[in-house]
Order: sequence, then structure tokens, then C-alpha cells
Amino acid sequence: IGNNSHFLARVSTTSGTVTPAIKGTFMYIHDIKIKPNSNLIAISERAGSQVTIGDLSTGDIVGSVRTDGESGYVEWLGKCLVTSNVAQKNILVFDVANLAEPKLLKTYDFSETGAIFDRLRGMAIDHQTGRIYGRSSIPCNPMVETCEKTRNSIAVIDLGSAAEILAMCRQ
Repeated sequence: IGNNSHFLARVSTTSGTVTPAIKGTFMYIHDIKIKPNSNLIAISERAGSQVTIGDLSTGDIVGSVRTDGESGYVEWLGKCLVTSNVAQKNILVFDVANLAEPKLLKTYDFSETGAIFDRLRGMAIDHQTGRIYGRSSIPCNPMVETCEKTRNSIAVIDLGSAAEILAMCRQ
């Protein structure tokens, strides 16, 4: 402890043993998501500007996608991995059907929301419609700053883009 390297661990509730779930270490893990009905897990590394994909059945790293910025939240949608760039306020949609060669399908830009949407701090996907919701929430410390400025907001992509996402990511 004391550095910023992390690993994903399995903890046995019967024996108390701790073993790595995925081989390797990760820098500043931001988010993790297990793909439904799968052994795949997405690990967002904020400092590494990437999302690593691991296989929980083998413990191996089986793929990764570059985000070219501070990786944020991750979601699975069909054959796609959807992730956010925190400071750039972008949502990136990757086709990861072939883990050896993931393809960036589309980037959705939330920066046009302006300064009130300070950073892309959270993300949720409606799996029925394909709509992506982005959340910007920056806590205010009244001991340090004036908290009159609101920095909490939610942005939603349009329905046309949502339908496009569903079509791209269907398995």
C-alpha cells in the first residue's frame, strides 16, 4: 500500500485467501464492469488512458482499448464496450467482438453542453433504447470556495444517436 498500483482480487469467504482475479497491476482503477452472461470484465484505468479487458475464467488480459484521455466509466452493450473520457467529455463506443482488434465505432461529444457540464463523471446506458446519459457532478467545498456555481448536470444523447448505437452494437 502507498503506491497507486492496484490489482483485482478474489477473496475466499471460507478460507480468507486473496488471489488475483486478473493477472497484472492497474494504475488508478476508475471503474469495473462484468459483461452480462460472460467471463469478461472491463477495467478502466484512469492514469493509463485505457480500458483493459480481462477473462475472469483464466485470469488473463485478453484485450484493451485506448481512450487517449482520462478513462472514466465503462458499460457493456451487446458486442460493444462503451467508455467515457472524463475531461474531454466524450463517450467512446468500441466494437470488441474481436478482442485482438477492437474498433472505435463512434465518439459522442458532450462538450457542447458548456461549462455547466464540467467533467463526465458518470454514465448510464438504457439498454432498451441505446440512450446514453452523462453525469457531471463536482462536489463543492464551502470552506474553500463559494458554492453558488452549480456544477451538477445531466446530459442525454439524442434519440437518433441512440438508435444508431443499438444498431452498431447488436450481437
